[in-house]
Amino acid sequence: MLVNIRDAEDADNRVLNLLCRTKTLSTRYCYNIAPRKKTRTKEEILQKKRDAEWKKYERLKNDPRRREELREKGHLKYLKKEKERGTRKLVKDMTPRDHRLPKNYYNC
Repeated sequence: MLVNIRDAEDADNRVLNLLCRTKTLSTRYCYNIAPRKKTRTKEEILQKKRDAEWKKYERLKNDPRRREELREKGHLKYLKKEKERGTRKLVKDMTPRDHRLPKNYYNC
């Protein structure tokens, strides 16, 4: 009788796994035989992460309510950053000359 080698190996693995689950075999012999995973490089991992972020952003942009929340969040972040840096002055903090310069620039 001819027996396929792969079938025999599968049967052996099933028996080993069954014995491991029932704790009748030493844990030294318990292992799952699975194909070895291919290790990914840093570039591949980063590319996958970028793609996931892009898809998430696209989903957010396609929903009107979420798009508005995203826009508002970005605007608040921008204002906070400007305030921390001190590059944007409030009108109440400006001198009359500082207040006049932008008005003249935009009224040309």
